[in-house]
Amino acid sequence: MITYSDTAFVKAPASEIINWFLEMDEEQYMNWHKDHKAFRLVNETKGIGRTCYSEEYLGSFLLKATYKLTVLSENRLLSFELGFPFSLLKGTCHFKLEEQADGTVMTALITLGGKFDLFDPFIQKIMNKFLFKDESLLSHTKEEGEYINELFAERNTNSINN
Repeated sequence: MITYSDTAFVKAPASEIINWFLEMDEEQYMNWHKDHKAFRLVNETKGIGRTCYSEEYLGSFLLKATYKLTVLSENRLLSFELGFPFSLLKGTCHFKLEEQADGTVMTALITLGGKFDLFDPFIQKIMNKFLFKDESLLSHTKEEGEYINELFAERNTNSINN
């Protein structure tokens, strides 16, 4: 299994972060990261089964993918399966949330491949050569964590001032 991970601290309760993901729309997605280029809902489902399409740059590679919400554990975990063709690589994105007294530790975990996939080193070389480099995905994931913290800090400042 190929795994990419990054952890960020977000000054917001886990429930607010979960709701932010569940209410994702084009404006939120575009404000989340400078490399996000397109977003639309594929269906209007509010929970498990909600599917969206997005486009984002990972380095110079424009990733166009669908994501289907497959696991929703109240205030603790969101899991998305990537659609075709990334489903062939068993691609998933997980957001694990651990609430603290003054915010939430959010871990983004992206996995490709199976538990004992012998082809992982080969797949990783192909991805790095023809799609995106590991560093691009790791950098993007780190920036998303930083930006989501900034978004919630700004959101909380605005709600205090109003």
